[in-house]
Amino acid sequence: MQRGWIGVFVTTSHYSDTVQKEVLADRYPVILINGKKLAEIISSYMHERGEKNIDKILKEIDATYEGMISRQRPEALLYK
Repeated sequence: MQRGWIGVFVTTSHYSDTVQKEVLADRYPVILINGKKLAEIISSYMHERGEKNIDKILKEIDATYEGMISRQRPEALLYK
């Protein structure tokens, strides 16, 4: 990672104590999102949208994903 970057690692499972300690010890700006937090985020998103069908929400996210990907280098986004 370069200066000013923030990393995000997402899992549908959990992070071991060893991984969490290593991230803290390395002092890198890394955000770990585990399965519980991911479920909370999706639940909140569904509530905001007034949607109760998880399959519908996930299909909508999948359908718009490609259009949301930026082909720019990460540092170009930081200096806009």
